[in-house]
This record gives sequence, structure tokens and C-alpha cells, in this order.
Amino acid sequence: MNLNNDRILKYLLVGIIYFIVSCSVTNESVIFENDIDKIKEKIESYAMKGKFHGGILIAEEGKIKFSQSYGNRNDGKVNLVEDYFHIASMGKMITGVVIGQLVENEMLNYNTTIGEVLKSYKGLDSHKSITISQLLNHSSGLPDIFSFDLVQEITKTKNWSVEKYFEYYENAPNSTEFFENRALEFPPGSNVSYSNSGYLLLGLIIESITKSSYKSYVADKVLFPSGISHRPNISAYGGGYLSMEDMYKFSESIKSGALLNGIGIVEFLNENIESEKSQYFNHGFEIDNRFNTLIINHKGGTAESKAQFILFPETNYFVIIYSNNNDNGYDEFNEMRNYIRDVLS
Repeated sequence: MNLNNDRILKYLLVGIIYFIVSCSVTNESVIFENDIDKIKEKIESYAMKGKFHGGILIAEEGKIKFSQSYGNRNDGKVNLVEDYFHIASMGKMITGVVIGQLVENEMLNYNTTIGEVLKSYKGLDSHKSITISQLLNHSSGLPDIFSFDLVQEITKTKNWSVEKYFEYYENAPNSTEFFENRALEFPPGSNVSYSNSGYLLLGLIIESITKSSYKSYVADKVLFPSGISHRPNISAYGGGYLSMEDMYKFSESIKSGALLNGIGIVEFLNENIESEKSQYFNHGFEIDNRFNTLIINHKGGTAESKAQFILFPETNYFVIIYSNNNDNGYDEFNEMRNYIRDVLS
């Protein structure tokens, strides 16, 4: 009789625990669905006013919950959910992952200097003491090839238009010509200043070590393992076109550790750098600790597009949003991005 009572009590306890857990999961799902509704309403209000042309994808726990496109592209064609968009500087996350792979495979380490690994680099001696980690975290001091001052100086000297300057880098994405003989803006590691030049050098380092083009290596070691069939013409500092679903697949791969020998993105970033700052660069990613949850993100922008990758690893939320119409300014895009961040934090 006591045995039966114990068994009944055990079943009751299991049932109560299951009920509590189910209610908790259900409540969390309802909250998330409500959050998605808020975001949809905000995005649609911008789209109806002609202030948003682009797309947004929201996922939770490895499942796409919402994916929608709005308005028209710069060429006048209607945006479609499956369209490719310019990822711009979001490509730096891919470079960070590739460097992580080379380190994990003991082909490189984060304290390796430019001078040690890139013998062909003709830059100043002061450049050659910069480490891989400093290149990744924008603490190298290298002048940025796309900074306003440098672009203005080069275009004036060569009598180029700004458009021709950017065309130059489209045709010669690995050129170090315009920064290799320029003094560092600060001693390496002493400050932080965003530098596309640093990532350009990371691309050359990757090619030197792997004996493969950056594009080919990324296709084989990042895109293919992530289930991405498209092969963009991408550079180490960004560029190239991917779809929202492609970026979602990339987010799933870095979360699961599929690209880093089983090491998930949070563990990977925690291994490599710790900072007391609330916002900082970390091996190709931007870390934001200002809110109720950790945010791993990166933005990208060109003259024709804006995009934002936002990963909430603690709640398993993911968002990719982009705009590809010149009629939409950065102010409107940033307002939408900030609203999404605030709702999901």
C-alpha cells in the first residue's frame, strides 16, 4: 500500500513539474510572439511611410519566426524575402571566424605579428609589430582606407572622384598602396579606431597561410559547412551579397560551434578577450553589454545599403535587418534597429 502511495506521489510530482515547465515555456513563447508583433507593427509603419525598403528576419531557438521584405530596391525592383543584399562590414565576422579556425588548428596564434607571418608586406616597420589580435580588435593604429580624411586626400592627389576610389578597391581589394607607408595613428594596443585596413591585412594573412584565395577558403570552411550554397565575391573587410536566410544559417553555425571545432560563439569570444567596457570589438564581432542580455552584433553599410546582424545568445533570438534603397537614411534605419534591440533585450 505504501509502495503504491509513493508511486502515486511520484507521478503527481512529475506531473506538477511538467505543468510548471510547460506554463513557463508557454509564457515565454507568448511574450516572444508579442514582441514580434510589436516589431512588425513598427517596421510596417516605417514601410507604409516609405521610410523602409528592405527586409527583416527574426528567429528563436533555431526556428525562423518571421521573415518579410518591404518596398523596392535601388533599381526599382520589388524586394523579395530570398533576395541577396550587400552585407558590407558584416563580413568582418566571417574573417574573425576564419582566423579563429586557423588558431584552433595551430596554424596561427593571436600574438603573431604581421612581420612574422606576412613577409611580402612592404609597409613601415612600425606596422610589422602589430599582432593578429590587434588587427581583429581595431587596436592596430593603422589608418583606415575608407576614412573620410584618407579618401579626400587620395582623390585630391590622384584627381579621382570618390566613386573612382571605391571602384579601385572593388577591382583591387587587397591593395595596401594607400596605407602601407603611413604612420600609425597610435601605438598598437593603446587605443581603438575602426580600421578596414587591418582586415585587409588579415585577408592577406589568411591567403598566405592557407595558400588559397580568401573567397575560396571562406566558401569551403564557412559557407559550405553552414549550408550556404551562394558564393559571394567577398573580401576580408566586407562586401559581397548574401540573403537573410544565409545570415541566419551563419548565426546558427557560430552558435552551435560547427565552425570552430565545437566551440560556440560565446565561449569563443570569452576565450579571446575580456573587457570592462560595455561595448567593444571582439575578434570580428561587436559586443554590447549595456542591456539586460548579452548582444553579439555587427553592422554594415555602403552608399546604397545598410544592414545589422543581431544575436542574443542568452535567449537564442536572432535578427537580421537590411535596407537597400537610398531613400532610406541612416537615422530611420538606426531607429528601427534600436527599437528591435530594446524590445528583445
